[in-house]
Amino acid sequence: MARLLGDNKLEALPPLMRAEVTAVSEHGIAIRGIQAHGRGGLKARVTWAPQTWWAFILTEHAIDRYESENPLEALCDERDAITSIGRFPRRR
Repeated sequence: MARLLGDNKLEALPPLMRAEVTAVSEHGIAIRGIQAHGRGGLKARVTWAPQTWWAFILTEHAIDRYESENPLEALCDERDAITSIGRFPRRR
């Protein structure tokens, strides 16, 4: 199980069940699992949905590299550029 706690030590997101680390890079880790979504109430039905978390690791190198931009957007753009080689451009 993976849990994300806020500054107040309460869960910021519902826990990720059957969590596993799927990727590790110099900038962070990807964690995949299943998240339960309840509709409230004691006997409410629970639906399960696949979920992936990206945990960005804030290091001095990351601060220097992404100081003037959004690091997640920059990483996504880099990944898109690498994975789109030989493909048609993605429409936005």
